[in-house]
Amino acid sequence: MSTVFETVVAGVSVYVLGQIIIKFIIEPILEFRSLLGRVTQFFLRNQGEIITAKGSESTQDELFVLASELLQKRQSIIWYSRLSFLYGLPSSAKVLDAAKNMNQIGNRIRNGNEQRADEQVIIYRAMQNIERCLSINVSYNN
Repeated sequence: MSTVFETVVAGVSVYVLGQIIIKFIIEPILEFRSLLGRVTQFFLRNQGEIITAKGSESTQDELFVLASELLQKRQSIIWYSRLSFLYGLPSSAKVLDAAKNMNQIGNRIRNGNEQRADEQVIIYRAMQNIERCLSINVSYNN
């Protein structure tokens, strides 16, 4: 009878441990990777608005949400600094830098109707920095 009990306890323990690993490690990493894909999609979809610094309010709002979500998803991964190397994720510093650049772009894309080349250069450099920090494509210029 004790062999059956030990087998059941071992089976339940393995199941519970597997679920803990899935819920607290694997799922947050997959959500973060999915968010990186959404960031890529956002920049490619709105590239014209962003580069010309004439984005709509909804584009600006979506960019701010993506930047904050990027930090939130990074924060939800337990042992991020250790797991980032193992799963090929950007470092915490790079994620923070990318979020700052996304906010900078968001603050610059609604600068009125005047066309200012200096704003466009700053936006382009910020996009290049995001691309470098997150190892994703944010433009078709590769």
